[in-house]
Amino acid sequence: MVDNRKRIVMDQPDSEVSQKYFNIAERIKYYSGNNKKALLFLSEQEKEGKTTIASNIAIALAKKGGNIVYLDADLESPSIHDTFNVTLRNGISDAIATDKSILSVTYDTPQYGLSTIHAGLKRSIGNELFLSDKFKYAVDTLKNKYDYIIIDAGMGMNDSACLDAIKEAVDAVVVVQSEERYTLETDNLMERLKQKDIEVLGVINNFVER
Repeated sequence: MVDNRKRIVMDQPDSEVSQKYFNIAERIKYYSGNNKKALLFLSEQEKEGKTTIASNIAIALAKKGGNIVYLDADLESPSIHDTFNVTLRNGISDAIATDKSILSVTYDTPQYGLSTIHAGLKRSIGNELFLSDKFKYAVDTLKNKYDYIIIDAGMGMNDSACLDAIKEAVDAVVVVQSEERYTLETDNLMERLKQKDIEVLGVINNFVER
């Protein structure tokens, strides 16, 4: 069943919530400039609304004329296929495990200008996917075709080894936190990103009712 919260910008573009996403998309375009294309969305805890935020921002950027690809890198809880009501298909994990081009596992969506890459079927590869140079190569390949790569990270990406590897692949991080929770955990994540010299483009307080 389609979770309309994760695609409200496509289904209800004139709603108040959608307008907030459009505003965030404009800010991302402004602060990212022309040299920050691969944006990793991270949260310190589960259920912060990261995926809902990331998918709607991807749709908003596409609606504003961008050529966008959404990369579902949450191997533990993949969801972008459910957002668009399709079967989980080969994706990033399969491309890296079998040395296929990342472009061979990109899929169109009903939203013009937005493509998706599923987490894939070989998700047992786990964090090794992100530690591999192949992940950086895949992201670099996407940069050559798309205006923005919106990467939805799973919780496994928060560990030190993954952050070291991710630093070489992404241009900046967008941190998502819930307004309902204390921010100490987010502060800890921000400190780790700072120690790794990973740029934080901004912090988004999740404003969506869940």
